[in-house]
Amino acid sequence: MSSEIFIKKPKVFLDSIYANPLGEIRFENLTDDLNKFLEEQEIELIVDIGAGSAPVTLGLLHTHGDMKAVLVEPSRQLLEDAKLNQKKLGIEDSRVEYIEKSFEEYVLSGHINQFEGKKKLIVCHAVANWTDSPLEFIGELLKLSDEDTFISLVIGASIGKSLRFAHQGNLDDMISMVRTPGSAVGSLLEAEKVRPLNPIQVEELIKISNRIIYKAGVRIFADYIKPELLENSERLKKVKEAENAARRKDEYWMLGQLVHYIISI
Repeated sequence: MSSEIFIKKPKVFLDSIYANPLGEIRFENLTDDLNKFLEEQEIELIVDIGAGSAPVTLGLLHTHGDMKAVLVEPSRQLLEDAKLNQKKLGIEDSRVEYIEKSFEEYVLSGHINQFEGKKKLIVCHAVANWTDSPLEFIGELLKLSDEDTFISLVIGASIGKSLRFAHQGNLDDMISMVRTPGSAVGSLLEAEKVRPLNPIQVEELIKISNRIIYKAGVRIFADYIKPELLENSERLKKVKEAENAARRKDEYWMLGQLVHYIISI
């Protein structure tokens, strides 16, 4: 399941995820999180697993001129879009390696071992939810961390998704999420199924072998606001202020449509 949607419907993916105010909030939140992280850690290499068109990673390369990146993506079309983004940002070809491979194949491939000793950040944003066994995939991903390797993991979160389904009147998917987080339910991508995860369960899984050094929700409120209101720049600015005020607080972070963890060994 994980590779097919991105290979068959790359434009749908790009339009649904990034080309709207919800995607703008997502991009800004994750970029802000990682810029703060990079102020504290001198990362040499980003390995972006499920990079898509790589707006976050390429944006970081643009503002941090000493880093390189490996972009892993099963869709050739999305990799071509990433190459266009790279050129628009003026990033040299020598700083970016492109790999056309599924998420699961790359995690198990051992490719990252060639960078042993380099300070690395693995970026894996909203990828696990598209796999058939998300928790198992995350478990394999965590094995790639070491003293030099951090992980930026973003999951689609079941609590926020169940509330959005309630808001939409999608009662069947709401019940599925409440009863069994990780069930396959409807997504923003044209009736494609995705598996949102319980953020507390993911946190517990991470803590078995690793340490969470940062966590925050992404889109706590925005999905419940009429889309036409978000098209108004002043209203969108107010929504962003509320998102930024709430997303790191203990009482709000797990309510995000997405949850971002930055992980160390």
